[in-house]
Amino acid sequence: MKKKICWLLGIIFSLLISLYGGEKVMIYGDFGTPSRLDPITAGKPVEKRLLQFIFDSLVVENEEGEFIFSLARDVDISPDGLSYTFILRDKLFWQDGTPLTARDVEFTLGLLFHEKTMHRSALLAQFVEDVTFINPKALTITMSRPFYRPLSLFTFKILPKHIFRTNYLSDSHPFSKNPVGCGPFKYESGLGTDTITLTANKYFQYRHRPFLEKIILRVYQEREQAKADLKSGKIHLIPDLQSLEDDLSLTNSSFSSRHYHNEAIHFIALNNNPQHSQSAFLGNSLFRRALLQAINREEIISKAFHSPQSRQKNKKTFSILTGPFPVRSWVNNPKIEAHAYDLSYANRIVQEIFQEQGYRKNTDGRWSKNGENFRLSLHYPKSIPGISLVCQEIQKSFRSLGIEITLVSQEEDSERNDFDLVYKRYHFETTLDFFSFFESFDYTRKKQDFSSYRNSQLVELTYELNNTLNPWSIQSICHQIHGILHRDVAYLFLWQIDSWAVHTQRLQNIKIHPHYFFHFPEDWKMID
Repeated sequence: MKKKICWLLGIIFSLLISLYGGEKVMIYGDFGTPSRLDPITAGKPVEKRLLQFIFDSLVVENEEGEFIFSLARDVDISPDGLSYTFILRDKLFWQDGTPLTARDVEFTLGLLFHEKTMHRSALLAQFVEDVTFINPKALTITMSRPFYRPLSLFTFKILPKHIFRTNYLSDSHPFSKNPVGCGPFKYESGLGTDTITLTANKYFQYRHRPFLEKIILRVYQEREQAKADLKSGKIHLIPDLQSLEDDLSLTNSSFSSRHYHNEAIHFIALNNNPQHSQSAFLGNSLFRRALLQAINREEIISKAFHSPQSRQKNKKTFSILTGPFPVRSWVNNPKIEAHAYDLSYANRIVQEIFQEQGYRKNTDGRWSKNGENFRLSLHYPKSIPGISLVCQEIQKSFRSLGIEITLVSQEEDSERNDFDLVYKRYHFETTLDFFSFFESFDYTRKKQDFSSYRNSQLVELTYELNNTLNPWSIQSICHQIHGILHRDVAYLFLWQIDSWAVHTQRLQNIKIHPHYFFHFPEDWKMID
């Protein structure tokens, strides 16, 4: 009996080793529990990274920023640069064995354009005029006008037509919880938990079969625990680290670190709807500027995202934003200086505005009128690491102006539509996709009832931008747009943070996607 038990335990132990400790299994840690795994409605960074394993595009952007074929093997471009006929590769299949055809590409574009689709693509909708199916291996996408970087428009992930019974993708569609892709790995289990499993897609044939048999994501709430598990060998990789602290001990030969530019910007959107109760304040550009200049951005971000060691060594890994474009974007205007932290200025402006509106400071330093304190609400994503601390620090900053801020997490209250401020993180996928940046604040189709920032000059400049391919004109127009948004403080632009990924030397052949880090994961392999 004892021998039988030992024999069974040995088999179980061997299975566990083959599952988690073998060369063909990669385990990585990430932050924030994924809840959706479709490429249209998913928004969390951890979700975007997982999608790189599961889905693929006609073309993809490589580490050098070049566009190369993926599902497509060739493209024929018309002389006027407006029609793109894509020829698909052979041996394309979905992860359930169904052939992938040009009908799927046509269907995906229809999903992206449909007004009922959550997070529909405003950029594509502006530029794509027509989609023509030719045969299962070819289709033509016709543009309504030129785009300066046209291939960047065709990096959208393709979805399977045969799975859907609707021509739009809502936030309740079951596909988001049980996706079927065409990438090198397929989703197996664990969505919504702290362990998600992907397995190699046996139908992935158009490049080569993945080296790894299984990829396991372990979700962490605390970065320190993830770092400890990396050092002890329990996981093999951590993406999206904000700094490489000395206590990681990752400068030795056992680990490799990769620095990449995270094109995500952090900012606060303001409810300046004329019908909103606080529109007299939030609709005032001077008031918005006072709020921004009351926030000590450098101190807050250093406290929230950097260890004492990195702060002592002055390892600055972030940029204070002045407008909507990432700092390293060629259309970012480097001549514009950020509104500096100036609490005395902010207090002076706030005092003038409140007194004009009939407010007075009460004994506890709060602005009040008719016995009621002035109060704003800030909606924020509690699940994103560091953001809770950031918002608490912003709350303190506004209290120093005599303004009370109520913090409400998006996870706890997602139904209300009357928040005054919303903390946002926006991820740029192309240099000029700030079109969808403004689309994201057209809240007519979302729960937050915000009004987009309106400016007649901005409308004219955007029209000009849509009708030129001259790079110098594009840069000049974007610089003007940048200046308007900075001057009017349309949103409280906060910061952009660089990122690192750290992995064990056993994990090799890693390639970096310009935005989501994971790229060509079929090449990744584990060695002894």
